[in-house]
Amino acid sequence: MIQEMWRAASAPRAFFGALEPQPPRIPRAALAAALGFAALALALGLGFLRATASDAYAPVLLFALLFGGVGFGYAWGFSSLFVQRPGELDVRAWEVSGWSWSVGLFAALSLLVPLLVFPLPALAVLLAGTLLWHLGVLRVGLSVFLGRPAWRVVVLYALFVYGFPLLILTALLVAFSYVF
Repeated sequence: MIQEMWRAASAPRAFFGALEPQPPRIPRAALAAALGFAALALALGLGFLRATASDAYAPVLLFALLFGGVGFGYAWGFSSLFVQRPGELDVRAWEVSGWSWSVGLFAALSLLVPLLVFPLPALAVLLAGTLLWHLGVLRVGLSVFLGRPAWRVVVLYALFVYGFPLLILTALLVAFSYVF
């Protein structure tokens, strides 16, 4: 499974090209996305602990896993549905989206040491790098299955899947700061 995740993250054109003639394997893609989200959430929790000099490892890491589960449900479910409609894909949308989130595992593993030494910059690099890497893998996977460039779908995807939660978070922060 880890080898497939690495191939999806490092050589997406070859990986998705090899998947094209096979029937969809949605449970494997879901497992790849879940592992990617779990690793990403644990790395973010560890970086948060180091940045705040906290010693509350158990609650923060349990919250990180809970966040990873909720994030997995939102990102894989909503993003798959979103890619399915504008991308004009069938159930392959679920597979492409799932495998494209496998980058979270490798981004988290590659930044473990920087998260311990320089937590704030490493957190920023982890978030931005993972999201950009994910969009790149998603674009390549969509272009393989659609047979044409998928920039329009990826830009709309980024606006709705990333922008919508960011807009809600910003509104909540503004409302919270206004009340208090």
